[in-house]
Amino acid sequence: MSLLEAQMQTSSSWWRGGVIYQIYPRSFLDSNGDGIGDLPGITARLDYVASLDVDGIWLSPFFTSPMLDFGYDISDYRDVDPMFGTLEDFKTVCWSAAHSLGLKVMIDQVISHTSDQHPWFQQSRQDRTNDKRRLVRVGRPQARRHAAQQLAVDLRRLGLDLRFTSPAVLPAQLPDRASPT
Repeated sequence: MSLLEAQMQTSSSWWRGGVIYQIYPRSFLDSNGDGIGDLPGITARLDYVASLDVDGIWLSPFFTSPMLDFGYDISDYRDVDPMFGTLEDFKTVCWSAAHSLGLKVMIDQVISHTSDQHPWFQQSRQDRTNDKRRLVRVGRPQARRHAAQQLAVDLRRLGLDLRFTSPAVLPAQLPDRASPT
C-alpha cells in the first residue's frame, strides 16, 4: 500500500482524491426478475466493482418514494423503497459486503428534496398555522412567484423542497450520524 493509499484510508476526506463508482440502483442489476435493479443486485456485483480498483461506491437514492422524480422525491428518508429491497438488505448485505471488499459507501442523501407524500408536506398543507408549514417550500422561487398568479398549481411538476436551513430538518432526517449496525 502506497503512502497516498494509506492516507486515504485514514482520512475523513478520502473522497477528495478517491475514485468513486456511482450506482443507480434501478438500472444496475435486477436480482429478482421484476425488471428493476435492486440492492441485492448491487451486492451480487460488488466484487466486479471492487475489481475496477475504485475506492468507494455512490448509491443514488433508494429510499421510499412514489418515483415521480426517479427516487429523488423521497417520502421516507429512513427506509428503503420495496422495489429496491429492504433496510436489512442495505445494512447487512450491501453495506457489509462493500466494506468487506474495502469499498467505502456514499449514499445520495437528498435531504432538501421531498415528495408530496412525505408526512411533513402533508402536515404543512393542513392549515396556515401548522408548525411544519415553514419547513416545506413549494417549487423554485420563480415558480412560486408564477404560481401565486395561477388558480391551480401542479405540485408534482414544481417540485417540493424542505427548508434545509431549518434546525428541525437535519436532525429529523438523520437522527444520528452513526453508520448502520
